[in-house]
Formats: sequence, structure tokens, C-alpha cells
Amino acid sequence: MALQSLKDSFTAGLAKRGIGAKISRYGELTAFSINSKEKTVTAQILLTGENEPIDIIISAYHLAEEDDRLHLVIDAASCSRVWLNNLIDDFVIGAAFPLPSAAKFALGKP
Repeated sequence: MALQSLKDSFTAGLAKRGIGAKISRYGELTAFSINSKEKTVTAQILLTGENEPIDIIISAYHLAEEDDRLHLVIDAASCSRVWLNNLIDDFVIGAAFPLPSAAKFALGKP
């Protein structure tokens, strides 16, 4: 396994725990992966009360640093639900999401 793939797996594990804790009220994050070379993220969420999971694909992102804090900026994303695609377009695309300080280390940022 290449070093980049190991780093992506490690980062995805950290992210899955952090995101899973934040969304536990709404459902369960059942799958999460990162490909930092391609700048993509895939996730699967089973919402409480739903029978089928939601697939989310972030097809382009970049990292930005502001005030010594690392942010994830999502440039393109899609979802397996039309209504959620509309929410993503309205509230997620272009927004900067602060990452925990441990993310800087995991992502190899100084």
C-alpha cells in the first residue's frame, strides 16, 4: 500500500469518527473514504428512520488556511437524493468548513 493511500486511510478514519459523532442524532455514517490525490471524498449515511443509505460524493475540494486554521472548501459535490443536492448547492459548495487542529498533522501541513 502506497504512503498516500495509508495517509488517506488514516485521515478517513479520523474524519469518520469526528463526522459520525456530529451526525449521530440524524443517522450513522456507514462508509467514508478520501482520495487526496484526486481530491475526492465518498460517504454513505444511513439516516434514522430510512431504509436506504444516502451516497454523497465530493468530486472536488481544496484546503485553505485562514488565521492559522485549516479549512475544507468543497468545490463540487453530489448526492443520491435530489432534495439533498439542492441543499448541497445552496449551503455547502464554496463554504469553508474548519477542520480540527489534528487534521493539519494528518494532512501533512506544517
